[in-house]
Amino acid sequence: MSNQTEQSAHEASNPDATHLCRPVELRTPRLLLRQWKDDDLEAWATMNADPAVRRFFPSVHTHIEALGEAGRIRASITQRGWGMWAVEVPGVHTFAGFVGLNIPGYEAPWMPAVEIGWRLAPAAWHQGYATEGAAAALLLRSTVRFGNKTGNVPKAGWNRSLGFRCARTP
Repeated sequence: MSNQTEQSAHEASNPDATHLCRPVELRTPRLLLRQWKDDDLEAWATMNADPAVRRFFPSVHTHIEALGEAGRIRASITQRGWGMWAVEVPGVHTFAGFVGLNIPGYEAPWMPAVEIGWRLAPAAWHQGYATEGAAAALLLRSTVRFGNKTGNVPKAGWNRSLGFRCARTP
């Protein structure tokens, strides 16, 4: 295991660590999970203006809201070395969305926890990218709990495919 991977594995197993570290990149047979690039931002904003992409959220994002969220995601990866990585499918999508791990900013009965999640552009749906990326992310994190908002049937099925049982969120 490389020093970067060892450091990142330590970071992932210690979510309270707050020092900066080099972001981890994860590779799977089809995906590159990486730190975000400036070139990803317009696609991210467009994706988050799509009601289908944000159907389990209160509303779509404005351009400014999407850029703010991307900035927070990037900062989290810079701080911890891991997070909601940008998904690249080499030769297919330069930016397909994100898959990864996050320390939630909301209260729930199972907290503290690290959540696993994804948000992909519709062109990347139904390709298995979320499951493949999540399986790679889980290699960095030995204990992951997850929640699921009532009615988000696709995420519940996805979580089951990874072997998890769901704790519901309001």
